[in-house]
Amino acid sequence: MSKNRKEMEDALVAKATKDPAFRRSLLADPRAAVAKEFGVDLPAQFQVKVLEENDNSIYLVLPAGAPQSGGELSEEQLSGVAGGMVNPCSYTTSSRC
Repeated sequence: MSKNRKEMEDALVAKATKDPAFRRSLLADPRAAVAKEFGVDLPAQFQVKVLEENDNSIYLVLPAGAPQSGGELSEEQLSGVAGGMVNPCSYTTSSRC
């Protein structure tokens, strides 16, 4: 079963909430933890960042490639903003994708 970005994020947060070792792994090396959890090979230039909120901080994630004044989002960007998973292979020429 293919999961969209929101489902993947929810699964990671749920596991990190219940499993302290996974939480530490996700914070220490998020790229490796995500790749292992979902059984995928992420392209070398694809970054994964995990931030842990506390009582004194919140984080706001802005979608990539926000249009300039008057611009429109592509179908792929709309899908990502709507909770879809942006295909990391669309940003690489790697033969692994």
